[in-house]
Amino acid sequence: MITSKQFNLTKHNNLRLNSIAKEFYIPESYNDLTTLIKLLNDRKQRFYILSSGSNVLLKPFIKTPVIYLMELDKTLSYNKETNTVVAGCSVKIQTLINFLADNNLGGIEYLYSLPASVGGCVCMNAGRGKDHNVCISDYLTSVEYLDGEVLNIIEKDKCEFSYRMSIFHNSKKIITKAFFQFPSQEKEIAKKTIKERLDYVKHYQEPKKPSLGSIFSNVDPRIMRRVKGLRVGNAAYSKKTLNWISNLGNVSYIQIVILINIVKLISFFLNKKATLEVKKWT
Repeated sequence: MITSKQFNLTKHNNLRLNSIAKEFYIPESYNDLTTLIKLLNDRKQRFYILSSGSNVLLKPFIKTPVIYLMELDKTLSYNKETNTVVAGCSVKIQTLINFLADNNLGGIEYLYSLPASVGGCVCMNAGRGKDHNVCISDYLTSVEYLDGEVLNIIEKDKCEFSYRMSIFHNSKKIITKAFFQFPSQEKEIAKKTIKERLDYVKHYQEPKKPSLGSIFSNVDPRIMRRVKGLRVGNAAYSKKTLNWISNLGNVSYIQIVILINIVKLISFFLNKKATLEVKKWT
């Protein structure tokens, strides 16, 4: 296991916020992870789990220990007889999609532009959006997870999946592996769908500017249209994509929070919901 003090998290969050973790751990095996969890539990110390950093909003200094999972499990296999794909939590979603294409499988190409891991996608039940009603759990059969120091497997129907939600969200349960069954699909179709997705992103989103993707999981789109382009310092609501905040250069945590609070305040006065999708770390 790799252990660091005063670790710079700038490259480990997609918004590229400047943030320092007081304690940073990189478990490289399940033994590393269970030993670390036991140590922190014995200290009665809470901790944060970090994967690709696509959905976290970091303060400048994080006192709570951070456990980085992107080196834990990169398992990726396919059993043709049972049509079962097994993916470790550390596998990048693009790696999984390319692996599926190589095995003439598919179904989640719309996630190709997402800077996320398999573990993070399952935890948040990543999908294309409410209007499309498709998500990664459509093809999930079960999930392996660590609860304290014990590995368990839970079936999909007990994971309580809904829009951007599962039992793993805001929980101490740590996803370690995911088991899927994907439909057959020719490799050329997958390549075409991936290209279409990337072309869509270039046209309708701002992939070159650091961002967290969707800020709210539930918000009135009319409010988001009103704040489109609104800027505070080097943070701004995207002019191209509703519900996105972009880093225009050396953005600060407080600038992001101000933009979020503006929408929450407007929503409050209009009696509308504004549920955060991103996680704020303290």
